[in-house]
Amino acid sequence: MEKEKSTSFLYFSSNLEVECDKWLTRTECRQLAYRAGLETDRLAGLTKKDDRLEPVLSYLQQVGTILRYTDIPELKNYVFHDPAGLIDVIKELFYHDLKKVFTNKNPRLKGFSNTRQKKIRKNLSSRGYLPREVVIALLGPHATPVGNVDVITNLMEHFGLCYAERSDKQDGETSTPTGYCIPWYIREERPEAINRDVTEKEETEFTVTCEITHFCPRGLFERLSVVVNKLMKSRQDWKYVIIAVRDSLPVVVYRETKDDHVNIVVKLTVPAQAVQVTWNVISPLKDKLTTLLKEWPGLLYHLVYTSLTQQGEQKEDQQTLTSSVIIPTFKVRPEGCTVQHGGVTLEFPKGCVAKSRFISVEVETVPVTDDVRTNFTAMSAVLTVEQDFPQRFLRPVTVRLPWVWTQDEEKHKTTEKAKTVVLHYDREDGWTIFPADLQGGPETVVFDTDRFQSYVVTRVKDVCNELVQLWEFIWSGYCQDKVYLIVMPNEVFLPKRFVNLLCVHKLDDASDFFSIGNVSRNHQITQRISMTNKEQIKAYLRNDFDIQIDPKYLRLQPHGMVFEFPPADRNRYSFAVEKRSGVPEKDIYEGHVSFERLDLKGNVKDVTTDKIDGLPILLHWASQGAKPGTFVTEEVASHHQDTDSRQVSASQQQQHARPEPTATPQPMQHGQHSPEPTALPPRQKPSRLYIVAIAMVAVAIIVYQFWSAGYINNLFSLPGREDGL
Repeated sequence: MEKEKSTSFLYFSSNLEVECDKWLTRTECRQLAYRAGLETDRLAGLTKKDDRLEPVLSYLQQVGTILRYTDIPELKNYVFHDPAGLIDVIKELFYHDLKKVFTNKNPRLKGFSNTRQKKIRKNLSSRGYLPREVVIALLGPHATPVGNVDVITNLMEHFGLCYAERSDKQDGETSTPTGYCIPWYIREERPEAINRDVTEKEETEFTVTCEITHFCPRGLFERLSVVVNKLMKSRQDWKYVIIAVRDSLPVVVYRETKDDHVNIVVKLTVPAQAVQVTWNVISPLKDKLTTLLKEWPGLLYHLVYTSLTQQGEQKEDQQTLTSSVIIPTFKVRPEGCTVQHGGVTLEFPKGCVAKSRFISVEVETVPVTDDVRTNFTAMSAVLTVEQDFPQRFLRPVTVRLPWVWTQDEEKHKTTEKAKTVVLHYDREDGWTIFPADLQGGPETVVFDTDRFQSYVVTRVKDVCNELVQLWEFIWSGYCQDKVYLIVMPNEVFLPKRFVNLLCVHKLDDASDFFSIGNVSRNHQITQRISMTNKEQIKAYLRNDFDIQIDPKYLRLQPHGMVFEFPPADRNRYSFAVEKRSGVPEKDIYEGHVSFERLDLKGNVKDVTTDKIDGLPILLHWASQGAKPGTFVTEEVASHHQDTDSRQVSASQQQQHARPEPTATPQPMQHGQHSPEPTALPPRQKPSRLYIVAIAMVAVAIIVYQFWSAGYINNLFSLPGREDGL
C-alpha cells in the first residue's frame, strides 16, 4: 500500500512538471490526481473532499515546488506548478527602456499607431497606467485564453506589482478592469502648486510616520501603493506621493529621505468636528505598512504618531498644536542627526555624543487657562527629552519650538514690550529660568542647550520672582490627571520572554519604582493618557494576534491586569508570553495589548473620545545577536520606594540606570505589592589596587613581628653578652 502511494505521488509530481500551462485549476489537479491513482474514483475526486490530494499539494507547497494562495479569493482555485515560469510571464510587462518597447518594430504592438504608443508611454511614466488591451498585447501568447490575463494581474497585485483600475460597479458586481497601474514606472514629481497646504477652516492633521534607519528595502513604497489601493475610493499618484480619498476624508501617503533614514508618512486631514473617526480611517493604512515591513526581519524602524491643528484664520486663545500620545524614541549618533517630532526640531551636531544613545521625545501643549491669559502673552509647546540616565551632551543641541498660543497683539497692545523667557525643568532643581540666546520668528523660537529634561518658552510682560512659582502651579494643574502606560520591554526573545506593564503618574520617574538591566528607552513603548481617581484601566492581550500570556500567570491574576490611579500598590504586572497554539512557525510573533476604562466597580465605561490606543508586543524566535539591533532582556530586578519620598538625587538616578542584580520576576496577584527580588549580589573580581593594599598591610605586619621579636630578645639577653638578638 505504501509503495502504491509513493508511486502515485511520483507520477503526480512528475506530470505537474510537464504541463504546458504555468498553472492548473483545482479541477485539473483532481483529474491529474485521478490518473496518478491518488483518487480512487474520478467522480468522487470531482465532487467530494480531497482526502489524499490535499496533503500532497501542501507538501509540494512547503518544499517550493508549487505555489498556492488559498487565502486570496481570486487565486484560491489555482495551483502554480512552475514558479520560475511565472517570472518570465511577469517580465513581459517590465522594461528598463520604454522607447524600445513602444515602437513599430515591436511585433506585439503592430495594431497601435505611433501617436497612440507615445500617449501610452507618457501615461506610463506619469501615472504608471497601462490600458487592458496593451497589457494583453504585451503578454502575447500568455494572454490566451482571455481568463489568463486576470490570473496574471491578480498574481501581480498579490506581489505588490500592479493594481487594477475599474469603471463604476454595475448591478452590485465588479466590472472588468479598464487598465492597470504599475507604480514602479511613475517618474513624474508632485507639482509645487499642489505641494502647498491651503487651509480655509480649522482642521487637524494626523500623521503616522515610519522612520526606517540605514537600510530601506527597494520598492517598499511601490508595493505599499498597491496593497492600500483597495482601501481608497479615488487616488492620484506621483513619484513617491499618493493623494487619495478614504471614507470621504483626504489622505496623503508619501516617502521622504532625511539624513540617513527614510520616512514613509501617512497623513490624514480632518475637520475639527470629525476628529473622533480619525483612527478608524488611518489605522488600516498603517496595518498594511507594518505587514509589509515584517517581510524584512531585523529591519530597524519605528512608528511615530503626531497630530497638528491648523486654522485658516487663527482666533485668540486657539492652540495650533496637539500632541502625540505615543512617545517615540530616537537614536543620536556621534556623526549627528536631526530629530523632528510633533512640530519640534532637535538638531544634534557632529560630536555631541561619544557613542550612540537613545532618547525619548515628548511634545505637549498646556491648555490656555485664565492664569495663562493673565500672566503670559505667548506660550510654546512643552518639550521633554528623557535619556537612560542624566547626562549632558558634548556639544550644544539646537532646539526649535513652535509657538502654540499667542494673544492678539493689537487687542493687547501695551507700551511695555513683552520679554521672552525659557523655563527648564529637571528632577534635581525643578523649574528654573534658563539663560539662553533666543532666535526665531512669529512661528518658532530657537535656542541651544547641552542638557535636557523639559523646556517651555513663554512671553511675559515682566520677569518677576513669582514667574517660576506661577508656571509650576500651571504645570501641576495640567499634569494632575496625566499618567503613563508603559510596556517594558516591548520586544522579547526566547527563552527569556518576560514583559512588564506599568502605570505611573506623569510627575513620577518610572525608574524610581522599577528598572530592568540592559533595557534602554528604545526597548520600551510609552503612552500618555488622561485618568482620574474615579476610574480604573484594564489591560489584556487580544486573542486575534500571535501571542498570549503564559496560562500559569493567568491563574495568578484571576481579575486580570487592572491599574488604579497612581500611586497604587498594584500598578505593575510581570508575566511571560508565549506563542498561541495553532499559529504557524515564523521568526517574529506579534501581540497587542488593549486597554479598557472601568469604573470603580469594574464595569466597562462607554467612552468615545477617551479611548486608549493599544500597544504592540513582539516575540522573537531568534536569540541575541542573530539580527542587527536586537537584544535579550535580563531578568527583572525592581526597586520600590514609599509614595511620600519619591525625590531622588542625580547620583541615585544614575545608579538606578545601571544594570541591577538580576532576579526572576514573579507574577503579581491582583491587589498585592510586587514581590521584592531575593537575588544575592553578584561576586565581583577584586581590583588590582585592592590586592596591592592587602599585600602592603601583610608586609607591614611581618616586619613588625620581626622587629618585636628582636626587641624582646634584647630584653632577656644575659649580662656581658654582646651578640644579643
